[in-house]
Amino acid sequence: MRKSIFKSTIILFISGFLLHYAYDISNNNFLVGLFSPINESVFEHLKLSFYPTLIWWLIFYIFNQDRYNINKDRWFTGCLVSIITSILTILAIYYIAKCGLGINSLILDISSLYIGLFAGQYLGYHIYNYYLKSKYILSIAMIFIFFVSFIVLTILPQSAPIFID
Repeated sequence: MRKSIFKSTIILFISGFLLHYAYDISNNNFLVGLFSPINESVFEHLKLSFYPTLIWWLIFYIFNQDRYNINKDRWFTGCLVSIITSILTILAIYYIAKCGLGINSLILDISSLYIGLFAGQYLGYHIYNYYLKSKYILSIAMIFIFFVSFIVLTILPQSAPIFID
C-alpha cells in the first residue's frame, strides 16, 4: 500500500485540478456546485482536496477490502486523518504565504494542493498502519459532519474571510 501513497496523491491532484473547472463546465449547475468550487474563496477550494480524498478512500476500501484484508476501524480513521491533514496543510500554506509573508502566487496555491494531498495521504496511511485504537463509526460520523458542512456552507456561506470570493 505504500506505493498507493504516491499514486493516490497524483490521482487526487489531477481529480482536484479537474474538479476546479467542473462548475463552470456544467453551466453553473447547482448540484455540481455542491461538490466543486463555485467561486474563488479559500473555503470553496478546500473541496478540491475533500471530495477526491473521500472518494479515493471509499473506492479503495470497497474494491480492496478483501484483497488486503483491510481493517475498517483503522481504514476510516485513516481517511478522516487524511482529510483533516490535507485541509489544514492547505490552509496553513495559504495563510502563512499570503497573510504572513505577503506572497500571492498561483503556483504556490497549486503546489499547496499537492503538498496537502501528499501530507494527508501519508499521514492517513500511517494512521491506518500503526494506530490500533479506533472505531470506524466515530470516524464515519465525523466524515459525515464534514460532508454536510461543505454542502451547507456552500449554500449558506458565512461572512468570515475564508468564504470571501
